[in-house]
Amino acid sequence: MPTKEIEPQKFKHANGVLKGFGDVPDLPCYKEPGLVVSCWKIPLWQRLRILLAGKIFLMVAGTTHPPVTITTRIEFTDGSEEK
Repeated sequence: MPTKEIEPQKFKHANGVLKGFGDVPDLPCYKEPGLVVSCWKIPLWQRLRILLAGKIFLMVAGTTHPPVTITTRIEFTDGSEEK
């Protein structure tokens, strides 16, 4: 497992938690049928790495990989937005 570089964060719309295991922390999330949203905090030195390299890696535990979107903002079904 990689070192903790980007950390999951609680956020205003979080209404659930996906339980972690081993070195994987619990994941605060917003859940509705067919959708799970999580928020992640990126330290300054990692933001610089992303700026220079232009890429990130997503690792999902399990035997398959669900469809995902990575974004810097999200609009919720109630019309509110988090950045």
